[in-house]
Amino acid sequence: MSNTLSAYRVPPMMERKAAQELREAGSRAYLPRDRNDPRRSPIARGYVFTNYKPAFAKHVRSKVGDCSRAEVLRICTKLRRQERNDNPFKPGDTASMPSLTLPDGKPMLVKIVSTSGRACRIEWTMLGKTHTQSIHYTQLRPG
Repeated sequence: MSNTLSAYRVPPMMERKAAQELREAGSRAYLPRDRNDPRRSPIARGYVFTNYKPAFAKHVRSKVGDCSRAEVLRICTKLRRQERNDNPFKPGDTASMPSLTLPDGKPMLVKIVSTSGRACRIEWTMLGKTHTQSIHYTQLRPG
């Protein structure tokens, strides 16, 4: 089994048909797809990667070049969704919310009650009443 693959041009929007055609002819066809997209669209539009091209391939056009299997695998895994917790806030922190302003133009200070992923549950007091709201952490500023 060779470690190199060849990249071939494919007509626009025919990547899946070309890959299927290559697989039916007995060739290993690689079509890197975006795992985050519900339709799993191909990442490399207009190209398909294979170990050899059958003589009478209808949808597979000219050879572009060679690449290693590792490079194709890197394309596939690069866009995998990584679960990260980028939320810089913790329960008990105070933050300012630019969309809520006081009459003097200063942003309202809010208290972070809880966090869940990228959402923050905030609490603030206005006119003697305590208000709560869930909000994305990017809409808050440390303060």
